[in-house]
Amino acid sequence: MASIAASVMYQQRVPKSTASTEASSKSRVRICGGKTSPQHFPFPNVFAALSSRKRPKKSRKSLPHLPATYRDDVGLPFQDRDLSTEEVSAIFGPNTDPAFANHILRVLHGRRIAGTLDNGIWYPEATGFSKHLVANAQAWLRANHPVDEEGAVRRREDAEYRQIEQQLVADSERLGIYAPQSGVKGGDVYGKSGLDAIREDYHEKIRKKEEAQENEGTTNTKALEYLGRKAELTERRPSKWLEYYRERAILTKDPVPPKIGKWQALWPSAIVTTIVIGLSVIFAQSYIPPGRSARLWPDMPPAAATVFGLILANAAILVAWRFPPAWRFLNKYFINVPGYPVALSMIGNVFSHQQIRHFATNMGVLWFIGTKLHDDIGRGDFLALYMSSGVIATLVSLSSFVLRGNLYTSTLGASGAIMGVIAAWCNYNSDRQFSIFFIPPEWVPPLSSNTILAFILLIEVLGIRRGWVAGVDRWAHLGGAMTGLVGSQLLKLRSKQRKSESNPVETGVVSNVVRIDR
Repeated sequence: MASIAASVMYQQRVPKSTASTEASSKSRVRICGGKTSPQHFPFPNVFAALSSRKRPKKSRKSLPHLPATYRDDVGLPFQDRDLSTEEVSAIFGPNTDPAFANHILRVLHGRRIAGTLDNGIWYPEATGFSKHLVANAQAWLRANHPVDEEGAVRRREDAEYRQIEQQLVADSERLGIYAPQSGVKGGDVYGKSGLDAIREDYHEKIRKKEEAQENEGTTNTKALEYLGRKAELTERRPSKWLEYYRERAILTKDPVPPKIGKWQALWPSAIVTTIVIGLSVIFAQSYIPPGRSARLWPDMPPAAATVFGLILANAAILVAWRFPPAWRFLNKYFINVPGYPVALSMIGNVFSHQQIRHFATNMGVLWFIGTKLHDDIGRGDFLALYMSSGVIATLVSLSSFVLRGNLYTSTLGASGAIMGVIAAWCNYNSDRQFSIFFIPPEWVPPLSSNTILAFILLIEVLGIRRGWVAGVDRWAHLGGAMTGLVGSQLLKLRSKQRKSESNPVETGVVSNVVRIDR
């Protein structure tokens, strides 16, 4: 399960100005004289004018090297050690998990160096205190670990523009609309091509517009020469339409969670969880497989059809997160927020993903293991086990955060339900043996499915104890796994009972009667 605070943190707009004040914290390059963004400049050789243009003054802040293995969702170390519990409390408040806070700081610091703080889709904060958490992390990093964020942006954009230019030249030559002449004419290594006149006309229009602006008395105090055109650092604001839905999606504007008791925070969610489990049991007991003509996908195997339906449901919520008018509804019913719990989110949270990688990982495991378990226990029992594991996992996660007083986070995802499916399949097929394909069997004996399950659970427990991989909701994983383990054991006992009823063992009386007849 991923955190909404982490998702917001990944996409948070940050300062990109070389000015010393924080007032321009959302500034970025905007091209003057047209609506074309720098990423879509339509002419090759756009860097030819850079050598003759004045570059912006370098910032005194350092700009560390970006490792080739860098990932936006992992980040970079911001100092030699993580912050202690006391330090985290001083920065974020007393109810913040240290592992989660350090994860936020690493991701933010990495994006500052990579120049990617303004990239990608971003989601609205579920609450004002999750927004406050990210803001505090940004302020602390800028005060204690200054980075030339504007230089990082320029470095990233330089690389992107070079790639665009190379692609444009290659495409133009392939289409026959750009053919550089041999030799060098007028200092232009590209020579004259069919696009030179278009490019020169474009620059002439830009020059005239700049002159008109200067005559009107408009000046750009933060101007920089970029791509042969004048650009200015201006505040980047989302559209009014987007800003409206973003603000509307925040359930509470308070920077601190509401003061409610732990029991008051948990009991509504516990009731919803109990109702879902009861309905799941009733469904499993009363479900009758439909005939072929009544099936939605009659040519698809039942297991594949069931799992595919679950994947479609998860995909629908993934798409909905990219639709701003749905943000408030999703923040309320499809994400688990310990500081602002909503009981019905116990259900919606099981189908909710914001990141494609998170969705793809969970759905890949669900398809691989879920179809196998479905074949073993049938559709009714499978869906009952899946939903029960999901809601119990969400309740366990919520309880762990509330009881520890960690109210500044949030979680979502189907990981708990899928862990229930994995645990159920391993326990239901406890007699299965597996060998490691790249190790000879005489070196390592085959492992039982229960051994594999025990190893998975050990990883989850150690992850909780040692704080491995912040941002992973291991309590939800354990809650789902325990539900799957208990549920599969009950199914095994029921299966044995049904087999004994259909094949009764001879009793002593029956044996005597049979011997007399003989």
